[in-house]
Amino acid sequence: MREKNQLKKMNLLHVFMITVLMFSCWGTMVAQTGQSKTVRGVVVDKSGVTIPGVNITVKQAGGVGTISDFDGKFSIKVSEKATLVFTYIGYETREMVVGNNDNLRVVLTEDTKDLDEVVVIAYGTQKKVTITGAVSSVGSTELMKAPVASLGLALAGKVTGLSSIQYSGAPGADDPALYVRGLGSLSASGSAPLVLVDGVERSFTQIDPNEVADISILKDASATAVFGVRGANGVILVTTKRGNVGKTKISATASWGAQVPTLLMDFTNSYDFATFYNESQTNDGVLPGQLKFQPEVLDAFKNHTLPTVYPDIKWLDYMLQDYAPQSQYNVNLSGGTEKVKFFVSAGALNQGGLFKTFNTDKNNN
Repeated sequence: MREKNQLKKMNLLHVFMITVLMFSCWGTMVAQTGQSKTVRGVVVDKSGVTIPGVNITVKQAGGVGTISDFDGKFSIKVSEKATLVFTYIGYETREMVVGNNDNLRVVLTEDTKDLDEVVVIAYGTQKKVTITGAVSSVGSTELMKAPVASLGLALAGKVTGLSSIQYSGAPGADDPALYVRGLGSLSASGSAPLVLVDGVERSFTQIDPNEVADISILKDASATAVFGVRGANGVILVTTKRGNVGKTKISATASWGAQVPTLLMDFTNSYDFATFYNESQTNDGVLPGQLKFQPEVLDAFKNHTLPTVYPDIKWLDYMLQDYAPQSQYNVNLSGGTEKVKFFVSAGALNQGGLFKTFNTDKNNN
């Protein structure tokens, strides 16, 4: 009898606990879910470009969710009080309460993480950017070997898979166009890689090579995955120098170079041109008295007797110098303590042009 009474008490206790739990869950569901409805929307970045494959989940709903389609659009059935969570690699996570909205436009912001973050792996630690994938790196020593005005030109021939195309040789405008593993779209501008200098997106070609610690080129999908769609054309990571703990160090460098034309056409002189022209006319049946260049004209071309009327000028030699000098100087200081570190750099670059200025302002070059 005692055992039966204990069993009845235990059964009553179980029924009571289950009943309380059911009422608690029902109250929570009523408070959180509210009236159910279908919500549609689109996910874009700050430029207005749609983002496909974004994970969209309902907060505290046990994995209920969906993903955006190829056009960045999505549709999900939730309550008015539900909170949607949007997550995508390379972008910050965003939460949005549904409320009375039936059509949402969600803008995701790029997540600029610390590129030098150290990740613990099975056999030690390694920088995140070099864990997997095709990555090439160039140190400051290699960059200093080429006395060029543009840092982009210093990368030419030093990294596999990186194309450097220079369209102009004008001083200050000789930055090359850089492409990682060729063109990836129909336009050259749409194929440009993502460039980050110390984690900030900006140009790097005019940075003094003395201030650069190393440059890493991320070339394949596995290496650029953390950057999302922005890394589709490759990523160039530039890390500048930092101060180190220790005594103050002073470094000075100087370089001098000469710029020369890669190839110039070798034109014939006026006399030879006139002679060959007369020969072509003669072959076409023109009579000697009707030739364009008569003997007195040929004599003037040959002996330069009337240079103003019958000139014989090598215009490339007249307009261009044999070479244009270029010099670069830099002095930097680095050091510091555990609390304060410093790196100070001062540099000067003087790049001349190939055109002769004829005693006018040399800056016209």
